[in-house]
Amino acid sequence: MLCAAGRYAEAEAMLPFVYPDRVIARAGFYEDWGDAVSVDDPAVARTAYAEAEELFETAASWTEVSLSTNVDVDRVQAKRAHVPT
Repeated sequence: MLCAAGRYAEAEAMLPFVYPDRVIARAGFYEDWGDAVSVDDPAVARTAYAEAEELFETAASWTEVSLSTNVDVDRVQAKRAHVPT
């Protein structure tokens, strides 16, 4: 509900409780946050995308999910590159 209301900063504090060991889900949260603020708050978007990228890269290092997660890394990198400065 917090994310739907655009309250990602508040929702972030709950991530350890909602997704304690789910790296890909946490990466998705940060990607969504970046998407939500990319026009209105580019600095926050860049930070959120960087966090998503790092988490997706961590997941990509695991053999069983590496191929599909590399696509996620590439997608987030492209989004991050297009955030206005």
